[in-house]
Amino acid sequence: MQDVASQLSPSQRINLATQRISQNAQEGLVVGADYLTKIAGIPLSPPAVVAMERLATNTMRVVDLAKLVGVTHGVMSRQLQDLEAKGLVERVEDERDRRAAPARLTGKGLEVVRLAAVLRDRFVRQILREWPEEDPEHIAGIFERFAGGISLKSPIDLQAAFDPSLSIEERTRLIEES
Repeated sequence: MQDVASQLSPSQRINLATQRISQNAQEGLVVGADYLTKIAGIPLSPPAVVAMERLATNTMRVVDLAKLVGVTHGVMSRQLQDLEAKGLVERVEDERDRRAAPARLTGKGLEVVRLAAVLRDRFVRQILREWPEEDPEHIAGIFERFAGGISLKSPIDLQAAFDPSLSIEERTRLIEES
């Protein structure tokens, strides 16, 4: 792996590393939900945990929460019903739209989200335990700067790549050269 990585550009190496982080995070979400279930004594699915974490900072409508979590409206609606039955989420009335019933965490839901954050922090501290003392601070700064640069709203000029007369290979070359 090291030989292949040395032949890649920094942006390619970063992309591969973020893909591995994302894949490991997805797997970790399943394990984390299992830990939460065991420690909190409340059965929680990975999408339910993600939904609760999103609700920790905002009251949200089902449709908006479903988009953020990456599930269908129906799946999110069932997740919220389950969380509501467990006393972790409550619905609030929206005066502007009586059909919409935004969800928010209850006090118990906030406790579970705090537990999830503490478990994640312990996991990261365990990984960093064997690193040289200055590395965690350094990588934290780099991650913060990188995360700050990521935005789905960032303008990327790809208009030429949408030309239907071009082959996929030609589109790929245009993007590489831009």
